[in-house]
Amino acid sequence: MMLPKHRIILWIVSQNRILTKERMNRLNISVDDLTCCLYKLEKSLVRPEFESR
Repeated sequence: MMLPKHRIILWIVSQNRILTKERMNRLNISVDDLTCCLYKLEKSLVRPEFESR
């Protein structure tokens, strides 16, 4: 069962509108650290599970 909250998040991801740190930086939104908080990589990129096909 999908909750409305989950549907909204999945819809945002499917529209490629999710705000990653890298995307926020490109939109001139202040970001202190571009390191991904989940994967501890140098840049916060959209992971394959979130990429639109």
